[in-house]
Amino acid sequence: MLFELSNKLVELPTKENAAPDRPEPPKFRMQHFVSANPIAEPFPEHLSKAIFGMGCFWGAERLFWQLPGVYSTAAGYAGGITVNPSYEDVCSGMSGHTEVVLVVFDREQINFEDLSNPHFTSFNFAPFSIKDFRFFTHIFCNLIVRIYK
Repeated sequence: MLFELSNKLVELPTKENAAPDRPEPPKFRMQHFVSANPIAEPFPEHLSKAIFGMGCFWGAERLFWQLPGVYSTAAGYAGGITVNPSYEDVCSGMSGHTEVVLVVFDREQINFEDLSNPHFTSFNFAPFSIKDFRFFTHIFCNLIVRIYK
């Protein structure tokens, strides 16, 4: 079963056993379905970006788009080996990706501590095996040096 969790250690795939590359990236709507703002670059220059990995991106994205100062959010994948993986590739563990949420935000309206609060208060490790890299928690940010100015 695609979503079955087990106690088996999920190992990162190698290029030899990873899901095959897909020649075309997935097609998606370029506007956020709640805010109607763009979900892909270019974004207005004054905005910053952060990527949060909280296990499954479906519920996580909603936590961020509700925050004041968030311009746009988008669910997607980070890391991995497979080029242009499908959702099924990622869920199988054979692409090497994790599910993440891109959050585009205005630092004049929300600070990084408040922005990251849902990440630290909403991620629940209990239903997932911590042996599974797909559900590790992580944050990537393009302004680490500027965050605490």
